Amino acid sequence: MVDVLKGGAEGLGMGKKVQCGIMSTEIGKKGKELSGPPKAAVGLINMIQEMRAGNSEINVARNEVNRIVRDKYAHVFDKGGNSREIMRYNFYLYQLDKTMKAQFVRMDNPEVELDLSGVNNFQPRNPSDPFNPLLVTPNLNIELSSFGETYEELMSLPNYPEFAEEFLDGAEKLFEAEGYAEETKINNMITQLLLMDGYIDFDDLTKGRITEKVNRETIAAAKSAVLVELGRRSKGQSAKASAKEAPKGQPAPKKASGKKGDTKK
Repeated sequence: MVDVLKGGAEGLGMGKKVQCGIMSTEIGKKGKELSGPPKAAVGLINMIQEMRAGNSEINVARNEVNRIVRDKYAHVFDKGGNSREIMRYNFYLYQLDKTMKAQFVRMDNPEVELDLSGVNNFQPRNPSDPFNPLLVTPNLNIELSSFGETYEELMSLPNYPEFAEEFLDGAEKLFEAEGYAEETKINNMITQLLLMDGYIDFDDLTKGRITEKVNRETIAAAKSAVLVELGRRSKGQSAKASAKEAPKGQPAPKKASGKKGDTKK
């Protein structure tokens, strides 16, 4: 462990970037049971802030995450506005993504990779897969899921399908975040629609109570529009795959021209 923290034999390893600190509390002293832990927490926060201030890589990574978020959701940010909390959340997701792509090696021999395929509920990600940010937060994700459970019943009522059609205007711009649960991907696209159409603001994303501004009917219509858009994209990908698999020398069938019943001699 000491050799790893020193950066290996040549001192060039990444382990030398690990910073350690000593944290002590006064919780064992009489009368300090309540004030001891907060003091220790403040000391830990100060240590982390000092470490980040002296590490330029963290700021570089944070700026990269902000760039990716604005690039993937340009159709949302083009109307102005920003959310520092969303950027912080995506920086956390970015770090988690890097961890899932890390290759574990033996501590005594970094050249030997560890096979973790037998570990339950652990599936490392492909290092070449891009990082996909999210706009939907965990609390908002739960709220949208609960309010979208009855969307099919609402869509069977009069005028609601027409309401969903309005959300389809511009739905082709929605970013589809791969690498997450299907429900999270759908709720993230619903969030984009609500932001694009002005039903919610960036400040509402972290509150986890958008139902104060958006009713169940609006969420149902947005979800219906998202599912229709995903169906369109799925059909488009299937058509492209079929075109690639078609034998060479056989041109794709052409659409018939002219009116019904017209024949060429």
